[in-house]
Amino acid sequence: MPQGAFGIIAIAAGVYNESFSLSGKNVRVQGAPNNATILDGTGLATSIARLIGSEPATAGLENLVFRNGTSGSRIVPKATFTVGGAVYGRDSSAFIRNCRFEQNEADFGGAVYLLRCDSALEGCVFAGNEALTDGGAFFAYECAGSVRTSDFTANSCGASGSGNGGAFKTVGAKSVGGTFLLQDCTITGTMSGVDGAAVHHFENGVLGTAGALRILDTEISGNTTVVGAAGVRHDGRQASLVLAGATVVCPNTVRNIDGPFLLEGGATVCDCLPDVTGDGSVNGGDLGVVLNAWGLADAQGTGDVNHDGVVDGADLGLVLGSRGACP
Repeated sequence: MPQGAFGIIAIAAGVYNESFSLSGKNVRVQGAPNNATILDGTGLATSIARLIGSEPATAGLENLVFRNGTSGSRIVPKATFTVGGAVYGRDSSAFIRNCRFEQNEADFGGAVYLLRCDSALEGCVFAGNEALTDGGAFFAYECAGSVRTSDFTANSCGASGSGNGGAFKTVGAKSVGGTFLLQDCTITGTMSGVDGAAVHHFENGVLGTAGALRILDTEISGNTTVVGAAGVRHDGRQASLVLAGATVVCPNTVRNIDGPFLLEGGATVCDCLPDVTGDGSVNGGDLGVVLNAWGLADAQGTGDVNHDGVVDGADLGLVLGSRGACP
């Protein structure tokens, strides 16, 4: 095989009950069209697929259905938790394209868990996956890369206690200041545990490599939680979460977003943004916060009603024009 070329391992239509690893090889594991190649994880002792050999970006998984992967992998042999019921990636650049993930489970990243990867995921469907703790369908820890044109439906997290990112979770970045991209996706029907949020980003500035999440042209709606926001939760500085383009975060129950964020383009969050004190009405308390925070917004975006990174007359106008009880 010429240097830089990749090989294709074509798997015929059918149901297969076995696990495999790319082991660093520049190969594409490719299933048959129309979701006809099903990899069933019932009874397996590890993730169905492992990408843990520094695979290049030309290697990957394509046109495969991952189902019932419930054992996951252990990051180290004596780890007390499991990750990636269907796919576990570590230090890999392999892609995942046009795959389905159904009814997979692990402690973290019920379907897919990526650790320090540079992977692109595109055109996938995640349905009915569960993380006992965080990242019901997808979890990227200190990664670069993207998830594009993918649908997340009826995934969940937090069954064993607190849980965040019932569908999608990112922590930090592979390099300081790096950004992970979530683009042209739909996320609906998520149920998160007591900490809430279908999508969760943790900037990770104290514990590891700080990074940002950019959500572009994505719909996050119809998600629920016990406590907190059911749409998006962010733990970090305002600049490390950007909602851009035609992104819509609404309606989610009981509210749509927790934590600081920036808005770009026509992105919409259907919360009562002028209620900066969170007391259920827009009043003098909110006005006072805006006036005291005048100028460049602080790391938490205090008083930045329109979430553009500056507290100015535009924010003041939004408060004055919205006085009264929040809808």
